[in-house]
Amino acid sequence: MDAQGRVIGINTAIIPGAQGICFSIAANTAMAVLTQVLRYDKVKRASLGIEAASTEIPRHVARFSGLDQKSGVRVTAVVKDGPASGADVKAGDLIVALDDLPVLGVDDLLKLLNHERSRAEVKVSLLRKGERRERWIFTAERKLADT
Repeated sequence: MDAQGRVIGINTAIIPGAQGICFSIAANTAMAVLTQVLRYDKVKRASLGIEAASTEIPRHVARFSGLDQKSGVRVTAVVKDGPASGADVKAGDLIVALDDLPVLGVDDLLKLLNHERSRAEVKVSLLRKGERRERWIFTAERKLADT
């Protein structure tokens, strides 16, 4: 709780005898998960059908491409018969935006690929050999591991 008594996080794990160390998730994240579980009986996420890694954009490439951002998401592999494979996305492409929202790393991309974009068409802005390109991809629902 914060100083005003508002819930800001929910404990998920406590280490006994470790000077009060515990781990929690943000209250707004818990609320989003609860809302999806109540609506869909599960948490839904979208997938582009790629493997990727956060990467820095070299300054000369950003300048040539007219980008202000310093990082993006490098596609390391495209899943065979996945959504991106049918949209001419290739390993080595650098994703810089999704639906015109900047993507600075894998965390940004995963946040944007939420339940609202599951099984929906999204606009992916990417760089290939320094040239900016747009791809429209119909996402799939990401398969989450059973726990």
